[in-house]
Amino acid sequence: MKQTIENYGRIIVLLAAAFGAVFLIRNTVYSQLKANGVIQDTNHISSNEFFQKQGRPKLSGVRGEDGTARRLVIRKEEKLIPRKLVKAEDKKDGDLTEKIKIFIVTNEGGKEVRSLFESEYLDTSHDKEFILLYTVKNSIGLISEGRIKILVKNYGENHSE
Repeated sequence: MKQTIENYGRIIVLLAAAFGAVFLIRNTVYSQLKANGVIQDTNHISSNEFFQKQGRPKLSGVRGEDGTARRLVIRKEEKLIPRKLVKAEDKKDGDLTEKIKIFIVTNEGGKEVRSLFESEYLDTSHDKEFILLYTVKNSIGLISEGRIKILVKNYGENHSE
C-alpha cells in the first residue's frame, strides 16, 4: 500500500513538472515569434471601447432647446400623458420608446424615492409639482435617464418654461 502511494506521488510530481515545462516552452516560443514579427496582435477592441462605440440610448424630450432640464407648466385638470413627452433611440436597437420606464420622484426625509408610474395620465386635479424620471436600457445593459419637472397650476393658459 505504501509503495502504491509513493508511485502515485511520483506520477503527480512528474505530471506537474511536465505541465510546467510545456507552459514554459510555449511562452518562450510565443515570445520569440512575437518579437520576430511572426505573430501580431489582432485588431480587436476592448469591451470598454465597444461600450463607448455602442453608446448609451438617447432620450429626446427631457431637455429644452437650450440644453437645460425641461420644465413644463400645465393647467390644473388638464390631461397629461407622460409617455408621449419622451422618445428613446439607440444606435444598435433602434426605437426604444416602448421600453422607457417612468418614475415619479419624491423627497422623503432628505432621501430620493422613486415610484414606478403605471397610469396613462398624470393626476393634475390639484396644484402640485412633479418630477418625472425617465429611464431606458438598451440590449447591452447601458442605461440613460432624464427628468422633466411638471408644475400643475390653477390658471387659464398652458405655459412651458
